[in-house]
Amino acid sequence: MAKESETSSPKLFLKVDSTIINIDKSDVLYVKAYGDYVKLITAGKTYTIKYKMTALEQKLSSEFIRIHRSYIVNINNIDNIEQNSLEINNEVIPIGVSHRKTLIDKLELL
Repeated sequence: MAKESETSSPKLFLKVDSTIINIDKSDVLYVKAYGDYVKLITAGKTYTIKYKMTALEQKLSSEFIRIHRSYIVNINNIDNIEQNSLEINNEVIPIGVSHRKTLIDKLELL
């Protein structure tokens, strides 16, 4: 579990090539593993950075959850959830069998 001090900032500083970019965590729709890199997908842009998924998972706040070995999503941006996938911004993202219960438990279902 991430320490409170690690998740308290609403910002992420990303090193993209030789530039450091400041983005709001809330703007991140989801994160996708991409070999030795990760892609942070926002509504307007995709950022590719050299970072490990497990390390990034610890840096993100509690609104983010790992739903697959290759995906972390911002639960505030989930449009709908099917049996084995969910949709964010018209993108279908798979839900891993071992991650489904954790996702459902984290959501406030009515």
